[in-house]
Amino acid sequence: MTSMSNTTQKHFIVEQFPLPTWVSDEKGLILYCNTECTKYWRDTSPPLFQQWLDFVYPADLEEVKNKWLDAIRLRSRIEFKCRLLHKTHYYRWCKISIQLSKYHESSQENEWFISFLDIDQDIQEQQSLRKDIDIQNQMLDISVDCIKVLNTDGTVSHMNKSGCLALGIPVDEKKFGMRWLDLLPPHIRKRGRVALKKALQGKVARFAGMSCLPNQDPEYWDNMLTPIQHTNGEIIQILCVSRNVTQQYLTENRLRDISERDELTGLFNRRSFKLQLKRTLAYSRETQTSVGLLLIDLDHFKHINDTIGHSAGDHLLKILSKRFNQCVDPERCSVARLGGDEFAVIVSHLEN
Repeated sequence: MTSMSNTTQKHFIVEQFPLPTWVSDEKGLILYCNTECTKYWRDTSPPLFQQWLDFVYPADLEEVKNKWLDAIRLRSRIEFKCRLLHKTHYYRWCKISIQLSKYHESSQENEWFISFLDIDQDIQEQQSLRKDIDIQNQMLDISVDCIKVLNTDGTVSHMNKSGCLALGIPVDEKKFGMRWLDLLPPHIRKRGRVALKKALQGKVARFAGMSCLPNQDPEYWDNMLTPIQHTNGEIIQILCVSRNVTQQYLTENRLRDISERDELTGLFNRRSFKLQLKRTLAYSRETQTSVGLLLIDLDHFKHINDTIGHSAGDHLLKILSKRFNQCVDPERCSVARLGGDEFAVIVSHLEN
């Protein structure tokens, strides 16, 4: 009678659990379970005297067995996640809790409360979210632009693959946290600081930058900072997109040289000479200084072309141009080839 009373009491206690719960011996047999547990597995009879491990997803079984043995060995509460069989014949993610119910010196009499919470929907949502994040990261990594997400304190929160390669950071880096301004060359940081301040005020900022890694040629960048705002208007992060414009920069320089420089000598051409002379004269009027102008031509240059050849004449012009540049102060003087054998030198900042 007492034994029946104890069994009834155990059943009553287990039945009060809001979660699916069963009592197991240390062999893993289900001694009794509550209604919630029966509903989860079957709609009819409870799965008594079955191995509860039989309900575990095969791929999770080895790990779950080890957890079960740890609980028995340590006599302590253990929680873990695994997939359990549902009455729909699908395995669903659950959070398992194993706790010692009754301890006897004879291990055969020990009983364990085992309950679980179905978290399959949460896991599916987490996996879906993780998949979306992975896809977004892959999309960012595919981009040739260097994309960085900055915190409002100016530290780097995330950076795509192109950004890591451009700055010499390992592409598998997951923890950033470095100051973004420190990644810029010293002479570019002032521009970056101004742009960051503007972005934190809710405005789109843009500035030209440069990077130079060891043993590599400098690269030039067009940087755009865009504030990322919360629904309430608060700025929570800054999106920094840096586009490599090195080829464009070099092409523009070459075109500028073509338009401003003499092709043969590399000196300023007649057009550039006129512009520089106007600027220098305007500056001299403001500063009350004088400007010197030297006009130079070569005697008998035509004779050299006619007797030795134009190649020799071109060579002479190149040598002469180099010597002009060596003889003048580049901070104060500009040397130009006006055409043929005619040269001019502008000398600024003259006091007398």
